[in-house]
Amino acid sequence: ADQAPVAEVPPQAALQSGTLAVKSLEQVRAEVLAALTYPWQNLPGGWRIEFVGPRKGYRGSTFPDEHLIRIYVRPELSFQDLLHVTAHELGHAIDVSLLTPQDRSDWSVVRGRQPNSAWWAGSGETDFSSGAGDFAECFAWSQTTSGGWYSKLGDPPSSQEIELLHQMIG
Repeated sequence: ADQAPVAEVPPQAALQSGTLAVKSLEQVRAEVLAALTYPWQNLPGGWRIEFVGPRKGYRGSTFPDEHLIRIYVRPELSFQDLLHVTAHELGHAIDVSLLTPQDRSDWSVVRGRQPNSAWWAGSGETDFSSGAGDFAECFAWSQTTSGGWYSKLGDPPSSQEIELLHQMIG
């Protein structure tokens, strides 16, 4: 299996629970993945999650064709930020692996949108302005309520919406 290179993470990125330590990307990865409650290893297709160095303008990316999530660790990101972005990207992996068009339509309605609303970000739009981005943010919120809320389509999900989300994804 391809492994991301292990590199030192600047101390600011390894700040967790008030402790400051220089950690390898693999150590940061292990801590973040241990904090997720969703059994992502069971997703169809054998998804991989890599933690790599910074990429300008990105905190994370999901590559559906490769079943790969890549998290771009930057010095200013806290543990909670990294947990949130990892959960957000995992939300995209869950979307493309498990959701049906009907699920996406139903989720759009739950979130106050029309059932036939566009799901994927259009040209020039941000992920956070799309149904897919809102779903990913809602999934991230179900994993951690810290690290920010970025969806442009609505407020953080209610407990009822989180319960429905978990019913949809098993």
